[in-house]
Amino acid sequence: MTGPVDGRRSIERWDTMLRALAAEPRRRLVIALADARADETLALPEAAHSSPPQRDQDLLHRQLVHLHLPTLAEAGLIEWDREPLRARRGPRFAEVAALVDLLHEHAEELPSSLRRHCDLLTEP
Repeated sequence: MTGPVDGRRSIERWDTMLRALAAEPRRRLVIALADARADETLALPEAAHSSPPQRDQDLLHRQLVHLHLPTLAEAGLIEWDREPLRARRGPRFAEVAALVDLLHEHAEELPSSLRRHCDLLTEP
């Protein structure tokens, strides 16, 4: 039997996973890591680029370092290094990977307004 504490933890994990996927650079990095070998470390900002790539690379770099990477790392989804800027799967990466897989598997069931131009749903 689950109690209020277990229920609260589950709600918090859902909130964390949805926050992790709430910004495009984080989604792109999660997808890139899911497609990479489990032990692979990816170069940034390349792995978090949007399509087409963001024009202001300095801005993306600052956003990654000060917002996106800390958000993912605090959730245990990634580990990252500042010099050189790189990221790898964290101890809880499987949680967000499962959510991404589920969205891919059921993408056709979502309204086209959510699927159109969404890398999270259109990439293999």
